[in-house]
Order: sequence, then structure tokens, then C-alpha cells
Amino acid sequence: MIHKIWRDLFDSSIKEGLSIASKEDIEQIIDLLITDKIDPQIFISNLEALLRMGMPSFDEFWDAKRVHQPTPSPSVNYFT
Repeated sequence: MIHKIWRDLFDSSIKEGLSIASKEDIEQIIDLLITDKIDPQIFISNLEALLRMGMPSFDEFWDAKRVHQPTPSPSVNYFT
């Protein structure tokens, strides 16, 4: 199940042209993320925060009542 979640995550980024690694490396990356028990939701929140360099997304400007606003981990907040 968790492998499918990670696979879908990477597949969606590839479809949007945002792949961070080659297809061959993605399987190894997924295995490492699963082995280290990385939470996909926290991973995505951290990645978004780093890609936006701490700036809010356009969605956050227009919809302050969003049900889920990604919260990066404290270690990533330090860098943003």
C-alpha cells in the first residue's frame, strides 16, 4: 500500500514535468523512503515549502479557510 502511495506521488510529478530523478532511480528512492518510514504527507509539505522558498502558495492567498494547509517540519522551517 505505502509503495503505491509513493509511486503515485512520483508518477504525478513526472506527468507535470517535475521529476526529481530518473525512472530507474525512483524505485530506489521509494525503497529508501519506505525503509526510513518517511511520512508522504510531511515529505510533500517539506518539498512544497522548499520549492516555494517559504512563500505561500497562490491557493493560500485566495482561500484562507483551506481545510488542510501543509505544514513543513521544524527542520525545513529553519531553511525557509
